[in-house]
Amino acid sequence: MIEIKMMKPKKVDRILTGDNYIYETKYDGGSAILVKRDGKIEVYHEGERRRTYRYPELRESKDNIKDGIYACELCVFNDRGISDFRLFQKRQVENKFKIELRRKMYPVVAMIYDVLEDGKEDVRDYTLIERKKILERNILDCDSIRIVEYYETPDRILQMKDKGIEGIVIKDKLSPYLEGKRDRWFKFRFMKEKTVKVVNYETWKAENNEGVVLITDKGERINLAGETNVEIFKRLYDENGYVYVEVEYHDECEKGLRFPIVKRVLGGGGGGNRRNM
Repeated sequence: MIEIKMMKPKKVDRILTGDNYIYETKYDGGSAILVKRDGKIEVYHEGERRRTYRYPELRESKDNIKDGIYACELCVFNDRGISDFRLFQKRQVENKFKIELRRKMYPVVAMIYDVLEDGKEDVRDYTLIERKKILERNILDCDSIRIVEYYETPDRILQMKDKGIEGIVIKDKLSPYLEGKRDRWFKFRFMKEKTVKVVNYETWKAENNEGVVLITDKGERINLAGETNVEIFKRLYDENGYVYVEVEYHDECEKGLRFPIVKRVLGGGGGGNRRNM
């Protein structure tokens, strides 16, 4: 089992700008560490044992990458060329027959954005730009392995916003690779908005904290934060039986909305029930 932890970007509510930053597309897949040694590629999901067997297409691309340890996002792209987390989930199977079948339907691409070890040399203390130059020397793009492009301004990525990409990653050019840290890397998600009908809710308590989970007429579950918001919601719900809420979210999947945030409690009418936990 590999012990390396991913360096994670910190969430921000605006796009940071300045000469000290570079910008990358935020891909929607699964974080992984890719290791090339002794002519073989191994793939590790963070906190898990080796998972190379799930991605034979990566193993077969060993000639396109030099020895080293690399940080990447494992992605499956839809017919619009956008990484789709729902498609990536379809590759999380154990059966060998299913793996071979699904690799043809949902081919995985390792989008490599950083290098931690160049051959036998630890390069985590190098600046990000120095590490990017190593990637350019060590990797030859192919169907299953690609280097994540970066830009000096966010303009190019912003032009792709309406195509469905998840967001933008902002990185300090001089940052080292800090395992497990959220420092000097940032992420800004491109969000969608819609109004949902809340027909039920649950309350939860943990030590000194209390929260509310809203349940929509489609079974979607959304956390509601803020004491004032909760009071307004409960009053409207008690009066009307259901409440319309405006939410911001990234995408919709089989389990509901991804990364939903309540923007406004709008109001409601009618009759309904309440369930507390």
